[in-house]
Amino acid sequence: MKIKEMKEIIKADKETKDIELADRDVIKVFQYLKDRDSNRNYDGYIPRLRTTPYIEIFYEATQKTLNEKHNNKIKEHMKLFDCETYIQDASLERVKKDSKHRIDILNLVNLFISDYKEKGIAKGLYIYGPYNSGKSYLLSAIAKELSRSNYEVIFAYMPDISRGIKQSIDEGTLEKRINVLKQTNILILDDFGAEYISDWFRDDVLMPIIQYRQSARLPIFVSSNYSISEITEVLASTNNRSSSVKAARLTNRLIDMMNIVKLY
Repeated sequence: MKIKEMKEIIKADKETKDIELADRDVIKVFQYLKDRDSNRNYDGYIPRLRTTPYIEIFYEATQKTLNEKHNNKIKEHMKLFDCETYIQDASLERVKKDSKHRIDILNLVNLFISDYKEKGIAKGLYIYGPYNSGKSYLLSAIAKELSRSNYEVIFAYMPDISRGIKQSIDEGTLEKRINVLKQTNILILDDFGAEYISDWFRDDVLMPIIQYRQSARLPIFVSSNYSISEITEVLASTNNRSSSVKAARLTNRLIDMMNIVKLY
């Protein structure tokens, strides 16, 4: 095809009709139009035309590719704690809104999301209440909503963490696991207090994680069957005063970092 014919095709196209082209760029723009109109997918990328400061074809990731990359990045973290199944199907739109207190809690969730997106700092939630009240589903919906906005989210079931930490001692990966929990953008701990928490796990695993996140102003969300006062007793695994003081110290940090709400 001759240059003159290519120019006519370029001028007839809505995207390229107003571009002032030197002859040396005509073939490049014509090739772009061919690639664009072929709807060819280049391994998850599609052609785009850049006109400044010079004519150039570049390849932009499709939304599907971006989503896959983001989800894979999150799954790399979640696999460490065997918890990727917990955020698959939840959404804030499907959370029950059948009472004023549930609507109030959702308002707090939405306030957190908007504040965090705007400022990068916001208080998480400590959500407690009876079995089957929807705590895990709500946390899953929060995790999914935040992951859509490209935040690293770890959603971890507490008994899984407990077992994983014990296993990591033998594997030599304890520090790696703790550091991931410390540093992720958003940490969500589901069913806090569901398993026996030893003094060692409380003081050498949970406390460093919570203390780091408090200092770094990184949000945390927790669900539990226990109120904040009850969880203090659960964390004080023995009846001696030292254990009670350390348990109270940990829960005081949680209180500072989160709004306490009951879901029923």
